[in-house]
Amino acid sequence: MLLKGPQDIPESIRNHLSQNEQSVFLEAYNNAWSEAQSESDPKVRRDRAIQIALQAARWLKS
Repeated sequence: MLLKGPQDIPESIRNHLSQNEQSVFLEAYNNAWSEAQSESDPKVRRDRAIQIALQAARWLKS
């Protein structure tokens, strides 16, 4: 499911990200979610989108 705003980022992740990093996470997550339409298992799709979004947010930190 697409995230509508920072409040939709899981709290365990959101609490460790600055506002700017949350914006990057949100955009990366939604892009990854949309790209993974062929994945039939929504949990796998969500987990992959989270992994990609975390990588994007971590890249911003470095």
